[in-house]
Amino acid sequence: MRVLVTGGAGFIGSHVAELFAKHGFDVVVLDNLSTGNRANIDELVIDYDIKVIEGAVAGLPYCLPDEIDSLDGIIHLGQPSSSPLYWRYPELFYKTIQEMQAVLQTAYRFSCPVIYASSSSVYAGNEIPWREDMRIEPWDRYSEVKYICERMGALWARRQGIKFVA
Repeated sequence: MRVLVTGGAGFIGSHVAELFAKHGFDVVVLDNLSTGNRANIDELVIDYDIKVIEGAVAGLPYCLPDEIDSLDGIIHLGQPSSSPLYWRYPELFYKTIQEMQAVLQTAYRFSCPVIYASSSSVYAGNEIPWREDMRIEPWDRYSEVKYICERMGALWARRQGIKFVA
């Protein structure tokens, strides 16, 4: 079985890639290395023969090499996870949405499920500790775009039949 891990050279992504590789999955990492680090996955390339594609998530599915003709799942971690970055670079808001669209189109093309790493910050308007049964109250660009991406995934699940969880 083959999984695609976007943001797979980041701290969390590299651990997710390693976990899947250790369980016998064929792992493909897609990362533009803007915040991820190739050193996080170098050993995985040697130990588990994972495939690494340096590129933007927005390039999906076209940035995938021809030999990747199937995917059994996508773990989408390839988004900036820093709220201040979205204030400093407002274009990240739209880029994040564009990349989510590319992930969902890829999942539809390969008929595979998507696991999306949202953020607890979508509950930021509530009292701590936050729980998933609380109302959604994004309070900045970062939490708003994370919630928008959750809604996009839910819409694709309803309309296109892909499996999606955030």
